[in-house]
Amino acid sequence: MSDNPYAPPQARLDDDGSAPAYVLASPARRLAAALANQILTTLVLLVALAITTAIGYAGFIAFWLILLGYFGMQIRSMVRDGQSIAKGWFGLCVVRSDGTRCDTLRYVLARELLPLLLIPTMPLLIILVFGWTDTSLRWDGDRLVWILCSGLITYYLQAALLLRPHRRSLIDLLSDTVVIRLPDPPAS
Repeated sequence: MSDNPYAPPQARLDDDGSAPAYVLASPARRLAAALANQILTTLVLLVALAITTAIGYAGFIAFWLILLGYFGMQIRSMVRDGQSIAKGWFGLCVVRSDGTRCDTLRYVLARELLPLLLIPTMPLLIILVFGWTDTSLRWDGDRLVWILCSGLITYYLQAALLLRPHRRSLIDLLSDTVVIRLPDPPAS
């Protein structure tokens, strides 16, 4: 120990455990998983529609059975593994910001249904904010473009938040979750 009053402290600093024990998913991997999920959902919808048109009246029942089966598989994967089917393909998982497992309501409602409700309602919010609620409902060009594009603008702005250092989108912030990369399985 030094008698110098201006010497730096010699105390040993231990890790207090505040650093997360997980690796955040890269924005590119999250984008790839989101696109794969959208493509998979689109393919399921196209198959369901093709069956509906081919069968006739019974196709209506088949359409809903296919959709319920697909969304049931997605929700089962979310509840059991903490990931959608496409996130599983890319080795991603959704956890709470403290690293604990995400509960079912938080994952399914806040992460999956909230964006479906938030993005389509943005045009209505813009109409209310900017006062475009006249009773004649004239859809001139400028107004229509703003209304139609506002949902896309909201989607891309919330996705742009992934580029920040903590890589959390608006939905992640609202639901207190993070998307992590699962460790690679050991080579055999």
